[in-house]
Amino acid sequence: MGCTTGAKIFKDEQILVVFKNKDFRVKNHSDQLSFEHSHAFGVRGVNLRSKKAAGFSIGVNRHNLVAVNSNILATSDSPYDLLTERIILEAKAVEEAIDICKEEVHGRTDYQWCNMVIATPDQLIAIELTSSELASEQSDDYMVRTNHHLILETTEAIIKADPVKDRLNIDHSVYRFNESVKTLKDASNVEDIRFLLRSHNKAAICRHGLSSFQDHSYTTVYSYFILINFGKNPKIVFNVARGPPCQSSFIKFNLEFPLTSQNNEQVKRYYPV
Repeated sequence: MGCTTGAKIFKDEQILVVFKNKDFRVKNHSDQLSFEHSHAFGVRGVNLRSKKAAGFSIGVNRHNLVAVNSNILATSDSPYDLLTERIILEAKAVEEAIDICKEEVHGRTDYQWCNMVIATPDQLIAIELTSSELASEQSDDYMVRTNHHLILETTEAIIKADPVKDRLNIDHSVYRFNESVKTLKDASNVEDIRFLLRSHNKAAICRHGLSSFQDHSYTTVYSYFILINFGKNPKIVFNVARGPPCQSSFIKFNLEFPLTSQNNEQVKRYYPV
């Protein structure tokens, strides 16, 4: 899996945007949704070992906390999507999310290696995980993570452990990270985020399965961004496009917590599968 994830706080507009382009080597993937909880909403992740749905890949809760992840190394350990789900279900603030990660990684469970971006309207954090290590970076402006670690020194271990993740794969991830940082640093509105998700550069963020370095054989199977307006008229809007977002329109749903059966049915009816 190769994904581009991030978040941006537009302070003047009082808007938080958290995004993910989910990239797979297969083109016919259909995501599953979770409607099990009235206080949280999530898109199911995929255990890259078993290929079965597990945990949350991206989600949001009634406390305006959003979490999203990206793969680093699919070991035989528990899928990191389960940890992302626990954060969405339990955390009310970024600090609580960090505590959950520390509790799990240092005491309870070994997880596949990943990055996570966790966001609230006043704070952003990136968490880097291996089965035994944790590092974090905080910001009150923007945050980006792709498919390599920035703080933990894991690149050589990744290449040694997984031949599929060769040097070109890491280079592609670094390029997507740098391009995303450039865009988010200067982004002034939500349309700039949409432009980023649809962008094609030397290493594309919107990917079409080409074997060249631009796509590195990956396809963007879903593009997501969650918009939280935390001003006078608060609302949470879930946006999704199936397939490369340069070729698809984003469908949006308002999420009102506690979620009702009517709200869930609307999402089910129009969600692109």
